[in-house]
Amino acid sequence: MFLTAVIGMQQMKAGKLAPLAIAAPQRFEMLPDVMTMAEAGVPLEAAYWFGLVAPAGTPPAVIAKLEAALIEVLALPDLRKRMTEMGAVVTPLGGKEFAEYIRSEMAKWSGVITENKISFQ
Repeated sequence: MFLTAVIGMQQMKAGKLAPLAIAAPQRFEMLPDVMTMAEAGVPLEAAYWFGLVAPAGTPPAVIAKLEAALIEVLALPDLRKRMTEMGAVVTPLGGKEFAEYIRSEMAKWSGVITENKISFQ
């Protein structure tokens, strides 16, 4: 099965799950002995991600304030340490960079959906 490290980390630490590979471009620091899918011969990268968004039309000053606060919080060593221990890779992006990332993910996965004739009901 595929699951996120955040969901499976405790079971992996307890020896209840054995990770075979990760679908990331590089190995994860909390699981250094687990190869990537590419290293296993399967060219697959699939990331889970979380982000903060605001409604269209939110004033730029409000967006800037939220962005600065979020980046400040995500830089806190204790928070980063705890998130990493849980299996998260903290990669703070500014609003413009995050919007571009979302667009690239949409393009990537819509291509997979189209190529494989996947439909949702």
